[in-house]
Amino acid sequence: MQLNNGCLALAASFALAGAGLVTSTPLAAAAYSSPFINSPTSIVQSCNGISERYVTQGTLKDIIKQQFCPHAVNLKPNTHMIEWLYNEDTPEYVAISVNWTNKSDKSNFELNPHDCDRYLRKMVLDGCDGNDPNNPMNWKGGGQLQVDGVTYAIEPLVQRQPAPKEPHGVCNVAHNDNYHHVVIQGNGWANSDWGRMLEDKLCDCDLLPDTFHFTYRPGKDGSEWKATMYTTTWREGCIVDAAKEVGAPNDFKCDASG
Repeated sequence: MQLNNGCLALAASFALAGAGLVTSTPLAAAAYSSPFINSPTSIVQSCNGISERYVTQGTLKDIIKQQFCPHAVNLKPNTHMIEWLYNEDTPEYVAISVNWTNKSDKSNFELNPHDCDRYLRKMVLDGCDGNDPNNPMNWKGGGQLQVDGVTYAIEPLVQRQPAPKEPHGVCNVAHNDNYHHVVIQGNGWANSDWGRMLEDKLCDCDLLPDTFHFTYRPGKDGSEWKATMYTTTWREGCIVDAAKEVGAPNDFKCDASG
């Protein structure tokens, strides 16, 4: 049977990609180690807390630094607000916004890279839900920061499974004389990339072409996604190692039937 030659194209696409809102609490600027370029006179932060709407810290950090802020600072909007949505149709669907409608001199407001990163990433993202033993995976529930009439906000938009304290994953395989049908379900990993990293790592596991399918859906077992595939030979170690490389738990294994 033909093997999955599409893996080469998938790996190449990864290489190219690599190159290329709870109680309000006033915050004192002096509490932050980084000095303020233009010290604000009023800062009030509110955190949403971790409920069933949350996102991965690393994913949001990268979006803020590599997508939102670089684009937002160069935008000349017709309104007094910038709001963009990311990770649509995934558990980590999120809105990031800067709103200066309530600023007295709104017509003169210009977002700069330093403030964008400092307020959104360092304060709204990392200023909430940190150093919590009940949140060992450092999930982020978002929130708002009001700075002299400007509101910086991160809002997770999807009601998810309860925030896990560790990643979960199960694997089942049904054996046939000519192929092996593999089903992987997980929670706490592969949160927003539609399984692309998992598929990439599975390229050496004899997958049949075009048989890898990945969907986000909440399962009764607590999972958030499901991946299915067919292989020509049964190489459990390859599949287990590939899954662990992209976030599966240490005790991840495949249960066989048939």
